[in-house]
Amino acid sequence: MPSRLRAISHPGQAETLVHFTGRARKEYAPEVYFETPKGILDLICTEERLLAKPPYGSTSRTVCLSESDPAGVKALLSRGHFEGWGIVLSRDWAWEQGGGPVWYTRDDVWRRVNEQDLLRWMVRTSPQDADWLHEREWRIPSDDEYVDLSIEGVVALIVSEPDWEPYRPTVTGQHATGGYEIIEITNHLASQVPRWYWDGRDVTVLPPIPFTEQLLGLFE
Repeated sequence: MPSRLRAISHPGQAETLVHFTGRARKEYAPEVYFETPKGILDLICTEERLLAKPPYGSTSRTVCLSESDPAGVKALLSRGHFEGWGIVLSRDWAWEQGGGPVWYTRDDVWRRVNEQDLLRWMVRTSPQDADWLHEREWRIPSDDEYVDLSIEGVVALIVSEPDWEPYRPTVTGQHATGGYEIIEITNHLASQVPRWYWDGRDVTVLPPIPFTEQLLGLFE
């Protein structure tokens, strides 16, 4: 059985899936950085994993994604559906993790399903009340709290600040003097993939964050 999906053949399709880290809600103003859309992306880059949560109507965990290319991201952000922070994944990678497109189902059908493992694949659809068709949603089901990322599956980061970079980790190594050094380095994931920068009007593809290192100190 082929492990890869067919290449896209319709202008409405995309090879990329976006996990936005926050919806655009006026009342959404957490005081803790790592609970903000920007802070959540920082955690994703640092931990290289995605938090799986139960979607509406189900108690089973999933990671929710939107099938979108840069034009699709622009459309969703222009309409104020999400904050301009997230991570872009390959749809083939998502498929290999057990993911796939959701079933947008009529409300009367959705209400007849009681199986939680099925409900986590379903999106209730009702005109003017629950109409999420524009999100073109995919989901990755998970029995665990997190889904681990691999660099091969990450296509880009979505950022709203061109100079933003995630937490810079520190590493230790042997210095030429024979002692040890502490070095701060650029986040691995952020230095490997491009950024889709949202400036409030358009999406521009920027190169990966350049890898740099800074010596913080020496010790014997």
